[in-house]
Amino acid sequence: MEGELKHEDEPFRLLEFYSGIGGMRFSLQQSGIRAKVVEAFDINNIANEVYKHNFGHSPYQGNIQSLTTAQLDKFRANAWLLSPPCQPYTRQGLQKDAEDARASSFMKILELIPLTLFPPTMLFVENVVGFESSITHKRMMDVLKKIGFITQEFILSPLQFCVPYSRPRYFCLVTLNNPFINAYNWRQASKDKVSLLQELDLRYFTPHEIANLHSFPEDFSFPSHVSPRQRYALLGNSLSVAVVAPLLKYLFTE
Repeated sequence: MEGELKHEDEPFRLLEFYSGIGGMRFSLQQSGIRAKVVEAFDINNIANEVYKHNFGHSPYQGNIQSLTTAQLDKFRANAWLLSPPCQPYTRQGLQKDAEDARASSFMKILELIPLTLFPPTMLFVENVVGFESSITHKRMMDVLKKIGFITQEFILSPLQFCVPYSRPRYFCLVTLNNPFINAYNWRQASKDKVSLLQELDLRYFTPHEIANLHSFPEDFSFPSHVSPRQRYALLGNSLSVAVVAPLLKYLFTE
């Protein structure tokens, strides 16, 4: 299987799956990679509004599982960036793993790769710690190996990148050509917890402060109509730019 050839003076063409509020795209910008996101995909309309608010482009809104090879081929992307839903694997969730409907779209996308005329030559996968021991992970690795991809896996936290924030995540860097040398759920605080914080002269982080901990750029913002609860939920599903940017740079330059 051969992917679309990229001329040296051309930017990488990327597809961004499960794009959320744009954490992956911010990471691309921070990495300095010469790349163009030719399309982003997410089913969450609020997340897509935040994405458009910051990047001026509205992601394709729909079920990723319904995408066809013909639709994917028209983008002629060199790389796919995937940050699928983590709820099937989190300790706070039901841990239904591959039986969770939210896991099926991810496997469907991977299984389409060998059927495309212009398959990607690189993939970047991000998820919660726990994914690495899941049935979905095993199936992913089986599919990638069958296609001929080489993988390198990491568990990394912002703390390892000098950001005072402990949030370990799973990352998988995937390439066809060269061998490589805990999502949190925001829950509305009870009155008792709020009272305790006030007694201790403490408070919860604001959405802006959480975005800063994610290493989002200072000019990142939400549309005014997005509620605080929605902001916390969207940030809880996003990623650390400080961690992902160097990983993307490593994937695209090694």
